[in-house]
Amino acid sequence: MSGGTIRFSEENERHIRNTLRMKKADRLTVTIRGDFAVPGGLLDIETLGSASPTYLCELLKVSSDGVIAGVISEVEEDTELSSRITLFQGIPKGDKLDFIVQKAVELGAYGIVPVFMEHTVVSWDGKKREKKQLRLQKISENAAQQSRRRMVPEVGVPLDFEDALGGLGGYDMVLVPYENESGTENLKQDFTGKDIAVFIGPEGGYSEREIRELSERGALMVSLGRRILRTETAGMCILSYIMLDLEMKGR
Repeated sequence: MSGGTIRFSEENERHIRNTLRMKKADRLTVTIRGDFAVPGGLLDIETLGSASPTYLCELLKVSSDGVIAGVISEVEEDTELSSRITLFQGIPKGDKLDFIVQKAVELGAYGIVPVFMEHTVVSWDGKKREKKQLRLQKISENAAQQSRRRMVPEVGVPLDFEDALGGLGGYDMVLVPYENESGTENLKQDFTGKDIAVFIGPEGGYSEREIRELSERGALMVSLGRRILRTETAGMCILSYIMLDLEMKGR
């Protein structure tokens, strides 16, 4: 596609002009989504879960009536991890989930599934669940753009614990950081090329029933150290560990 030109969606034209304040002849990386493109890695909803081609481009036109970029070359570097890590996050209070989604995307998560658990204190009806999912998906898109991901992690519609539990059969490994676990042996795994589920409890932690049912499904209980971590910290801790393990191995 070298030598071709790329046009942008109206939203991303505004982002280039008003937020990035880019000008003609400035360079940027662009990931393609269908007939459109966006800077830094944002993909169309239909291509979630799969990487798309990324190009180094130079802006040929930046004005109120349009933004056009010329393609210089394809960017070969792949920013995705070799393993697909899905974060099953017990839903916390307030806007903590916004932060969790943003940072999980930056750390390389493949997907995020909000989960209602026994100690979850918030309650969303069907319409609110859908509305929350759309808002969180937008946060994922923005984080993917900022961190130059080649795909946008999908944020699933919030699930009840039983429904989330039923979907764990397709994973090669399920890791559950648990405050009553003392050993770290279950973290000494080869994470390469695996579909990994990470389950994190809400502020009140897991119930005994939830831990029992996760264990019965083959989940591996892990300790993240001698300190009790907040729900918004625990997921970032284990995602960072897996990401660094894969990156240091060049995988």
